[in-house]
Amino acid sequence: PTLTIFTDASFVYRSAQTLRATPLAGGPARTLSDDPQLAQVLTIKALDGAERVVYSTDPAARFGVGIGDGWLDGVRFMDRGRLPRFSADGARLRWLEHAATSDGVGELRMAPRAAIDSAKQSGAQSIDAPLRLALNVRQFTEIAPGKLLAIANAAYRGPQNRLILIDEDRREARWVVDSARSYTLV
Repeated sequence: PTLTIFTDASFVYRSAQTLRATPLAGGPARTLSDDPQLAQVLTIKALDGAERVVYSTDPAARFGVGIGDGWLDGVRFMDRGRLPRFSADGARLRWLEHAATSDGVGELRMAPRAAIDSAKQSGAQSIDAPLRLALNVRQFTEIAPGKLLAIANAAYRGPQNRLILIDEDRREARWVVDSARSYTLV
């Protein structure tokens, strides 16, 4: 195998052009992806009883490890981003777009997984405009359904860096603290 990853339930590996998963509890291996353009696995999440793979067709040497275009089920949602993450319930996909920068900041975006599933069913190769949540974000964490903490306005170090609380459903962000470059959840 050329790539190996452990998830909560599986050992994931790449053999030739096929990404396969073997359950840790035992059982036969199954194919997760046979897309020959898969260059990097960005994240794997169990959704609807199956492991779904978010991947990039950009090799790690192009923009860096974990940075590139983003695909889920053959639908492109990300152009040149990083940190794709599903919400805890799997209903939303969030990422930092245009984040192939020296410090990794980008636009925090969100797309409902239903939009990706709809694009796949209609045969579209990409989703319509995802929701832009904040600019120059370097770190984000879901703290409750539809609620995120994020370090925004972080294009460079300074007092403009701030920790904000984002409510996706209300489409609003609230200031928490200025001059914040990172945070640690306790």
